[in-house]
Amino acid sequence: MGEDKKLKILIVDDDETNRFFLKRILSNSSYEIEEACNGKEALEKAESVKPNLILLDLNLPDITGFEVGKQIKTNPNTEFIQILSISSYYTKNEDWVHGIKSGADNYLVKPIDPHVLLAMIEYMLKIQDTENQLRIALKTSETANIEKTQFLASVSHELKTPINVILSALQMSKVITEDVDLPDVKMKLSNYNLMMKNNSYKLIRIINNLIYTSIIDSGFNNMNRINVNIVKIIEDITLSVASFVESKQIKLIFDTDVEEKITACDINKIEVIIFNLLSNAVKFTPAGGTITVNIFDKGDYIIISVKDTGIGILDENKEKIFQRYQQTDDFAHINREGSGIGLSLVKSYVEMHKGKISVESIYGHGSDFIIKLPITLMEEDEENNRVNNYTDYTDRINVEFANIHD
Repeated sequence: MGEDKKLKILIVDDDETNRFFLKRILSNSSYEIEEACNGKEALEKAESVKPNLILLDLNLPDITGFEVGKQIKTNPNTEFIQILSISSYYTKNEDWVHGIKSGADNYLVKPIDPHVLLAMIEYMLKIQDTENQLRIALKTSETANIEKTQFLASVSHELKTPINVILSALQMSKVITEDVDLPDVKMKLSNYNLMMKNNSYKLIRIINNLIYTSIIDSGFNNMNRINVNIVKIIEDITLSVASFVESKQIKLIFDTDVEEKITACDINKIEVIIFNLLSNAVKFTPAGGTITVNIFDKGDYIIISVKDTGIGILDENKEKIFQRYQQTDDFAHINREGSGIGLSLVKSYVEMHKGKISVESIYGHGSDFIIKLPITLMEEDEENNRVNNYTDYTDRINVEFANIHD
């Protein structure tokens, strides 16, 4: 509590004798005392004086102390004022419950012991001071978090420009390299070109994830939902990565018990979800393993399963993997890179669709990421709803799988 500013106490009682008695008890303390003789005056002074604590008698001539406490606690300008109810009414547990529900932070029963009153006031003001400090700390933290989010978004967008320039330059370099006559030099240049390209894609993946998370943190992550065939979208994404997965000597299987299921979703976010899960599956599945993508129709919802025969996840880490910037010890011995953002992003996007994601895994035998996605429809023009043209995922694959090495 501040040393230079006196703490204010508002005494609310219609009996002048009682107010005099309470002021006398507080006379040797350094509190600044205000008075009110009815509920209306108490509410006005609570708003204008902003006392630190109110000694509130429940038996008031106009409105009850219960109602005064309730109005004070529901007013944003006075909600943090401590209220100490004083009454002879507190004779049963129900009275105490009623008082607490009406906004009282504590209570005393008449007749009042002066020593108890002073101790109670000191105790409640200490609590108030602690709460004020916590509120200030929380506000400071929220402000810092907003600034951090804005900084990440700004830096991420700024980084994309030079990386795109590098990729364009690499395209030109590749064309020039084709004309080199010396085989050894040509091979070295091609390898360097590929190395720079892969690392540029890694940076783009990290930047994209930072942009996605900064948008979520900012609260401006709108859902661009349209009615589409979710089965076709997931199938197209899965088949688009088939060649890459098979090049790692991993078998990829897609299976569904329904060919069409129309639902309203944000296509871009669904793509992020599926690409992240497939990328993770490939990352932690050794050669000779299998990745299976299944879709099960459950009527008012569908189940999307991305299952692998990889290294699996320890039971104690199954929740941790969905937390941002977290990577588990399960993967410590695997030479795989990551920012710890992917699965937290997947979880956020699934929940934006009112869905749920979970994982089933036996350590050493693989993992099964299961999404339960509710079916919803939007009232849109039929022609616009059913548009599901072929999408070229080449660049997306290069980015999403850039952190998977040979």
